[in-house]
Amino acid sequence: AFDQPIHVHGHLWRNADLPAQSPPSDTAIIPAQGGLRLAMIAENPGTWVIQSLVAERTDGGLFGHFTVE
Repeated sequence: AFDQPIHVHGHLWRNADLPAQSPPSDTAIIPAQGGLRLAMIAENPGTWVIQSLVAERTDGGLFGHFTVE
């Protein structure tokens, strides 16, 4: 029951529920017991990591990757 900071490498996203002019970021805070809609344009080719910024959660497997071609 904790907020979860999620970080994406190589790209920026923004909170899709905020106005379009809201600043993009490479980190989002997912509220505890909730969710968040994020908008991202994946235009930077390569394989990129998405991960928790809480070390214990990353060690527990809260990370992944995606590929942009």
